Amino acid sequence: MTMMPTILQANVDDLKKVLTEWMNEQLAPKQKTFERPLTREEAAKYLRITPITLDRRFRDGKLPLSLRHVNAGSTYFFASELELHLKRS
Repeated sequence: MTMMPTILQANVDDLKKVLTEWMNEQLAPKQKTFERPLTREEAAKYLRITPITLDRRFRDGKLPLSLRHVNAGSTYFFASELELHLKRS
């Protein structure tokens, strides 16, 4: 019977350690990262399709227009958004 308090104390100590680590991760300031935009050709290569097929998928509605960003006449994409779309579909 003397082992029971020792086992319980060890479990409580482990739980405190895990909770402390989790709280520190949650409260730590999030580091902002920069993601380089991809060109049409790079986005197509990332998706393992041709640039023409990429255009066709947008035109046919198979890829949402929200994945495509246009700035000053240039179209670009972000790999993280493409990856998220692939995981959802």
